[in-house]
Amino acid sequence: MPPPPIVGPPPPPPSPRTPPTRPPDRLLADLIMIARHLAQLQRLSVSGCIGIGDEGLAELEGSACVREGRLRSLAVADLPRVTGRMLLRLLVSWAQGARHHEDSHDSCSDAALHLDVSHLSAMTDAAAHALADALVHGECIVRLRQLQLPDLPPGLVDTALFIDSLVQELSPTSGCGAVFARLSLAGCSKLTAGGLLRLAACDGFRQLHALDLSHLEALRQPHAPAAAAPDGLPGAEASAAAEGSVAAVPTLARMFQGAWSAVRLQQLQLDGCYMTQAAAAALAAPAGQLGSLSLVGCKGLDNAALAQLLGSCAASLTHLHVGGASASWDEPTALSQLTGLRLLQLSRRPVLQDAQLGPILRANAGLTRLELAGCYAITDALMQWLPRSLVELKLVVCSGVVGAGIAQHGRRLQRLWLSGCEGATPAAVQAIAVCCTRLQLLELPRHIPPSCIPHQGMNGHLHWLQVVSGCL
Repeated sequence: MPPPPIVGPPPPPPSPRTPPTRPPDRLLADLIMIARHLAQLQRLSVSGCIGIGDEGLAELEGSACVREGRLRSLAVADLPRVTGRMLLRLLVSWAQGARHHEDSHDSCSDAALHLDVSHLSAMTDAAAHALADALVHGECIVRLRQLQLPDLPPGLVDTALFIDSLVQELSPTSGCGAVFARLSLAGCSKLTAGGLLRLAACDGFRQLHALDLSHLEALRQPHAPAAAAPDGLPGAEASAAAEGSVAAVPTLARMFQGAWSAVRLQQLQLDGCYMTQAAAAALAAPAGQLGSLSLVGCKGLDNAALAQLLGSCAASLTHLHVGGASASWDEPTALSQLTGLRLLQLSRRPVLQDAQLGPILRANAGLTRLELAGCYAITDALMQWLPRSLVELKLVVCSGVVGAGIAQHGRRLQRLWLSGCEGATPAAVQAIAVCCTRLQLLELPRHIPPSCIPHQGMNGHLHWLQVVSGCL
């Protein structure tokens, strides 16, 4: 007779498998090996390696590549286990090593320093001031070319104090001086209009060619709220900080009417800024050599202001990103003078019509990439205007596009994105895959499965086509 079945609670379900991750001790071992054996290292990024703490940065701080100034690019963003004291030590050693390298070679050399400390809780006032002080050696200052402090959480760093320190250290005390070539202040919520004006008055930015002032509260509204003087700023500095209460539009205009009027920018991002014709007029000279411009969600911008700004850089502009559902300008009027674009991005233009955008595409015969997001009124009729040079077409949430027009007029495309295009049909997508024989990448909207694309042997172009499913 068989034994009776064992009655009891069911076995626990198997625990879900988690993807393997690199253990913190292995990350630390890797960093120690790098610090001790790669003395000629020039670029290092440990951003996001959450297992790295003070012990790893201590090894890096004592490494030859840091101490002897060979490390030119350092990214230590998103490291929650790093303390402010250890970050201060690393930044001071790094800056002093770079200064020693400049002094022993050529104090005015073009060697660039790149620093990324974004989203780093250890980036406090003490660390920022220590870095600024360590960069100075008499009247010869290291040429710091790029500094990024975007979207720092409130309370982690007093941006106004940091800017004050930089302005003092970047004063033109020598024929060489410090020169920024790239400056990104995107999302620095504590930076006031007064701080921006102090930066604009600094001669250290006379060779600035890339500038990002996107989503700054001081430039977002027509009239910025009154700003209190930062703690610890005495006398004249406190008065300068009080300038944060000036209107945002005059601030943007005044920034480029002073010392920055002589800069010749090549890249400019002003997303979310409030600007009118006065600001556009002030930007005319600095923007005369612009190759890339982004003006997404700029309130106050009308046809006259946008046309004036684009007119000043029409001969050099190759990359343009504009948009905003509430924008008081239209494409036929503002963009009609552009003929040399290679990349055009239009975002959140729900009423833009095929007949309005078509002539602009035709005028830019060298256009290679077109991106439309949230352009609900665009249909397949636009595809007849696509220039022959276009190889990349990205349509995001363009619900009026079915896809048949792409199959007919987009046969030179190499990459196509249709994420969120609810009007696209499986039949049209199949036609695109078959007719566009140069296509290498096809992203489908979520409602169309990749299995609808027919298979083909190795001798056919479909065999090499990468088909992915979009997230929208």
